[in-house]
Amino acid sequence: MRALRPLAVFLAVLALAYAFALMPKRDELEEAREALYALKAQYLNKKRQAVNLDLLRAQVREADQLFGVLLRHLPNRIDRRFGDVASAAKKRGVRVEELRPEAHEQTRDFHAELAATLRVSGRYHDVGAFVGDLAAAPGSLLLHELSLDAAAAPGQVTLAATLRAFRYVDEDEIAARRKAARAAKKGKG
Repeated sequence: MRALRPLAVFLAVLALAYAFALMPKRDELEEAREALYALKAQYLNKKRQAVNLDLLRAQVREADQLFGVLLRHLPNRIDRRFGDVASAAKKRGVRVEELRPEAHEQTRDFHAELAATLRVSGRYHDVGAFVGDLAAAPGSLLLHELSLDAAAAPGQVTLAATLRAFRYVDEDEIAARRKAARAAKKGKG
């Protein structure tokens, strides 16, 4: 029995050393393994992106070209009298009660838009066909904030909406506007 005591003490010291010295290191080792797996996954993801980088750049160039083509399909002027609206209303027998364009068009990054208040009245199906004709018109016309109400006359409806017409703003016009804005800024300063 006495011979087993030193062995028991040795095993107890070994267990305590394992518990206090090696267990915290084991947790650190697990954290390091998890970090390694995360870094490997991140590396593989970036490697996949790098392998496809040329393809992605080609897709971006193609999308830019397609966007440019689509922009050029926008008209480069706005009919301030909204002739498409008048002709569609006449064609469908719809009465235009109000068509009031805003005084100035709003310029965005690559397009300009002119809003107008629109109110028309007529038979329900005629007003629907009128809206369809506007959608098919060659200019870029969109109806927003639509409101359809029964009119005073039986069988009649009134459509109230905001009509927006769009046009493409070319690079020369954008440059001229920027130059004018800089000149105005210098004049104030």
